[in-house]
Amino acid sequence: MKNYLLLLFTLSIFTGAHAQFNEGEMSVSVGLNSLVDDEKGRNPFTNQIHNSIPIALALNYNLSSDFALEQSVSLNRFSNDIKDSGPLDKKYYYFSTDSNLKYNFGQHIFGASNRPRIELYAMTGFGFYYIENFNLTGNLGAGLLFWTSDNQNIGLRVQTLGKFGKKDSNEFLRGSHYQHSLQLVFVL
Repeated sequence: MKNYLLLLFTLSIFTGAHAQFNEGEMSVSVGLNSLVDDEKGRNPFTNQIHNSIPIALALNYNLSSDFALEQSVSLNRFSNDIKDSGPLDKKYYYFSTDSNLKYNFGQHIFGASNRPRIELYAMTGFGFYYIENFNLTGNLGAGLLFWTSDNQNIGLRVQTLGKFGKKDSNEFLRGSHYQHSLQLVFVL
């Protein structure tokens, strides 16, 4: 319940601010991702799970000059040496899809009157992942998008997404985990 209240609080903070998204613009991103096990709320950059298929894809649609929707999909395969008890008896895959609302607040920091070269954003939403069982998550994250071209149609994005789900019998993740992504962004 605390996670859902945190999501609602985050959304309420961002509703009165202004951003520099180009309304109606769509972009697609492709890149790599890495999973990090939460392990009882510790540091989101330790306990990294080594992946052998770290694929991340996303489609972004700017709703207005303030907000954007993003639908993302990621796939990972756990490496054979993930368990302390020995090699895995079969191949285990991680599949997730997430629907998130994004808010760009970079212009408040950089003071740009038009679209800034660097965009900072916060995001919240819901998703699910599957390893051995399905698990729903509430998401909260942040990212940075650097436009590499002068006309701002190609960029590089770094993002961290916290996925907060209930504990289940999954031996690889404890329900909540972090997903870090590095992606190329292309405006359609």
